[in-house]
Amino acid sequence: MKIIEVPSIDEAVSAAKIILNEIYQAKRIKHIAFTGGRFGESFLSSIDNNFINQETEIFQTDERLVSYDDNACIQAMIKRLLSNSNLNLETDKLNFFELDVSHDHSMHSMSNLLNKKKVSVFDLVFLSLGEDGHIAGDFRESDIFNDNRICYTDKAKKPPKKRISYTASWLLKSEHIFLAAVGKEKEKAFNDFINGRGLHSSKINNDKKIIIFKDEDFK
Repeated sequence: MKIIEVPSIDEAVSAAKIILNEIYQAKRIKHIAFTGGRFGESFLSSIDNNFINQETEIFQTDERLVSYDDNACIQAMIKRLLSNSNLNLETDKLNFFELDVSHDHSMHSMSNLLNKKKVSVFDLVFLSLGEDGHIAGDFRESDIFNDNRICYTDKAKKPPKKRISYTASWLLKSEHIFLAAVGKEKEKAFNDFINGRGLHSSKINNDKKIIIFKDEDFK
């Protein structure tokens, strides 16, 4: 694990790109999962074909179970930002949770898709730490699907209440992990996470390459 202090999300993105250049020179990155938080949105807003090409498989770490046209829809945001950067991937490269179906159907569908595409872990994942310590859409109230990779809740503290997500335990098995904890409101969650008191602290795998972008103002 490596912790990098940054003054803002934009600086976290800049630092992430420097590290990514080194990663991409060393190995092929195919499966990438993006968070829908400020970190993921800021990175996607400035992405280019140095990091994504026609062979890249894009995933989302979590989704709000709303319609595609809803402003809260994460996959719509990801697709729009990729298009804005002229990264128009084939539909079968965009691996999103199904909407307008039951959460149970969406969970089964994604589990089958991961199996079909033989995704044992992601090559690269972008995450943000929530104020209450949640990662992606894995909350304290989330129910975990029987394959332990996907979870769901209809009790998220902030709307939309219904959230489907990969589990934090599975996301934290990814080969390369970029986790952002920026903003005064996340200071306690960050300290708890690092010191073993956080909701998902026990799931940290120190064998994995975890880069945490920490707010420089945290004590």
